[in-house]
Amino acid sequence: MSDDKTTNKIIQINTISKKSGDYIAECPHCKDIYRLIGNDLSAVRGTRYLHSACDGWLVVSKTARFIRNLP
Repeated sequence: MSDDKTTNKIIQINTISKKSGDYIAECPHCKDIYRLIGNDLSAVRGTRYLHSACDGWLVVSKTARFIRNLP
């Protein structure tokens, strides 16, 4: 079985939240909270990010839901 932390797989995320004015998401590779760059939802949705802490790629779904608190 492959470990997502060791692959170059780009994993889509479908939920985002906000903390201290920044959009955030849980990295699907390492499960750490990742700060997304963008001033509004339209700038964050559909954007690909590289999480330097684990070298995992993620992309925010164009239809990602905003939730108050990440699970």
